[in-house]
Amino acid sequence: ELYRYWADLNSGLGRLPARRDISPQAIKMLLPHIAIADVLEGGVDFRFRICGTMISESAGAELTGKKWGDFPHSAKIIERSKRLITSHAPYYGTNIRAIWAPKDFQHYSVLALPLANDENRVDMILYGVVFHALDL
Repeated sequence: ELYRYWADLNSGLGRLPARRDISPQAIKMLLPHIAIADVLEGGVDFRFRICGTMISESAGAELTGKKWGDFPHSAKIIERSKRLITSHAPYYGTNIRAIWAPKDFQHYSVLALPLANDENRVDMILYGVVFHALDL
């Protein structure tokens, strides 16, 4: 549902959506699984602007306001996000071990979608995240 929402915005606007284009009301049922991260210094690091309740509960930590570089083992997340801001292309990953989270037994699936205040520079990333057991 999140991808369809973003893709409809993307095609309707004729450009990457910006944060101002996202209506929380339109994706209300997904909000517990939604996060938005700010791109810091062109992708040197990222910071959770908002983080849904199911994400924080499943990760075992409040993530809003936290920089990814402050978490141990965050290098892979940062690298995937750097590729997204360069390519402007969404990515989807599944059964990723959340080694950065205090609950190290957790795995998650993630959809990452670029957001841009102008057409050329991705300044935020919209995430849909679902934690699950590895044996799905």
